[in-house]
Amino acid sequence: MIFRDLQASGLKGPFPDAVARLENLTYLMISDMTGINSFPNISSKVIKNMILRNVSMSGPIPSYIWSKPDLRTLDLSFNKLTGDVNGVRAPYYTYLTGNRLSGNIEFDGFLNSKSNMYSLWTVFVDRRFLHINCGGDSIVTTNSSYKITYEADNNVTKAATNQHIKNWGISNTGDFMDDGINDDAYTISTTSMTPLGDSHGLYKTARRSALSLVYYAFCLENGDYNVSLHFMEIQFSEPHGSLGRRIFDVYVQGKLFLRDFNIRQEANGTLKSIVKELKAVNVTDHKLEIWLYWAGKGTTMIPKRGNYGPLISAISLCHTEKIKHHIRYPLIVGGTGALVTIILLALGIYGRRRCRADNNTRERDLRAQGLQTLCFTWRQLQAATNDFDQANKLGEGGFGSVFKGELSDGTIIAVKQLSSKSCQGNREFVNEIGMISGLNHPNLVKLYGCCVEKEQLLLVYEYMENNSLALALSGK
Repeated sequence: MIFRDLQASGLKGPFPDAVARLENLTYLMISDMTGINSFPNISSKVIKNMILRNVSMSGPIPSYIWSKPDLRTLDLSFNKLTGDVNGVRAPYYTYLTGNRLSGNIEFDGFLNSKSNMYSLWTVFVDRRFLHINCGGDSIVTTNSSYKITYEADNNVTKAATNQHIKNWGISNTGDFMDDGINDDAYTISTTSMTPLGDSHGLYKTARRSALSLVYYAFCLENGDYNVSLHFMEIQFSEPHGSLGRRIFDVYVQGKLFLRDFNIRQEANGTLKSIVKELKAVNVTDHKLEIWLYWAGKGTTMIPKRGNYGPLISAISLCHTEKIKHHIRYPLIVGGTGALVTIILLALGIYGRRRCRADNNTRERDLRAQGLQTLCFTWRQLQAATNDFDQANKLGEGGFGSVFKGELSDGTIIAVKQLSSKSCQGNREFVNEIGMISGLNHPNLVKLYGCCVEKEQLLLVYEYMENNSLALALSGK
């Protein structure tokens, strides 16, 4: 039995012929180096694990690889391999991520051959934010002004997994081959006391990977985003694990963000949180990618075998462009007599406070939804539609009438005045706006904002010139 293990050694050059000719070679692991330009001719017929990962190999995979009788693990990921692998019988653990291969492989175990998840799903709507609790359940965090809901990321993943969850996805590649466990767990949690400053439990869980962990955010509105990555070392918390060094790289949109990142070192200890922020990350095709990659560095057997690779607790994405609120209040001027003036001022102050309270409640609800929706005043929309003149009426449906209007800056809008017969309250109305505001697509009418005043519920949309789809289909 012969083992050969070289990971992130910094060595360069071709694959040694002497190693390739070893007939009793059972375990070969070479990763993260350059100079092995073509696939070596491995003579051993008893080889069980072959890892040639990220070593700059190009060309086709030789056919003899698929006929190795004892080969159980084959990791050729992140090379430049090409060719057709259609119909070949793959080993139980096969990793071909990051190559340029084509065809369908037959396999009975785990296979990861997708180098790009973007082709699996179609973009339907646009979002301006995303929050993920990696490895855990859904959590709501609060501060003095707003709430943030972190979506659950507790699905079971295997050594080779591509998953799509709502408007985001995850790809995991790699098996902890040295821990003697067939079904590794890729989500972990701390059994220690609540980490310092983690009152919401955001750092109680984390997602890990033996090699490559990728998060994909789909359906994002194009523009610049602030990306926050939350980390805490929860696996090296035991006293004898303090010598463990978890080192990995982080890429955002294909660009290196963190090289040789060590959570415990950056946070000055275990069970201490650290947030790494990257501002103005540009999104141009409605997609954002965060890739965590283990390049073979750090310890692998402290406090026990299989404790290495990327680890992340939470992810936050927020669009940097905020919609500005322009809410103007009228100035109430007194009447002729002192008494009348006092009454008017008292009513004006009460009404203004009441209006502010309503606006504050509504805006708190909007912030709780994570929205940046513009709140129009009743006077603005009344002026824009010429007091909802019937001449500006575009149509009427089961939910109310729609009027054409023009804002003071010249923007043409369509105002939907919801029917007064509706029993929907303000909170339900705000919740509905939360759903509608997430639907931002070139083929959908854009929601500009809303108005909840004078017991009126109004939605302000982008105005479209070409009338309704029904008329277009009927040929009128």
